[in-house]
Amino acid sequence: MSKHLLGWLQDFLKQHKHLKAFNNIWLSVPPYHDMAQPQKAYGEVSSWQCKKIKTMSQFLVGVLRCALQNPSSTQRGVFNEAIECCRAIVEFYFYAQYESHDGETLELMDEALKRFHTFKRVFCQFRITKKVSDQGKERRKTLMEQ
Repeated sequence: MSKHLLGWLQDFLKQHKHLKAFNNIWLSVPPYHDMAQPQKAYGEVSSWQCKKIKTMSQFLVGVLRCALQNPSSTQRGVFNEAIECCRAIVEFYFYAQYESHDGETLELMDEALKRFHTFKRVFCQFRITKKVSDQGKERRKTLMEQ
C-alpha cells in the first residue's frame, strides 16, 4: 500500500506545483540515529525497497507538512486531507511492524486504516483502476496489431 501511496503523492505534488519544494525538503533531512539521509530526490527513486520505505516512513509526514505550508484558501482542505491520509497509512505501517499484537494495537491499526479510507479520496484521481488498465492493454494490443 505504501508503494501506491508514494506514486499518488508524487502526482498530487506535481498537480499542486509543490514537488520541487517537497524534493528540496526531502533532500535536506539530516541523518539521525539509524535513519539514513536521502541521497536522491523523492521522484528520482526508481525502486522503493522495504528498507527505503521504512526509512522514508519515518519522515514522510513531516516533509509533506513542510512542503504544503501556506496553502491558498482553496488548497487548505485538500492539503490537510493529503497530510491526514499519509499520516494514517504511515501509522498503520508502523503498527503492522510490531512483533506481536493485542486488542489495543489491533484497534489502533483498524482506526488508522479507517482514517486512511476516509481521506484517500484526495488521491483517487491518481489511481489507475482495473478498467483503465484493461483499456490501456487493449489499445496497446490493437496498436501492435496495426
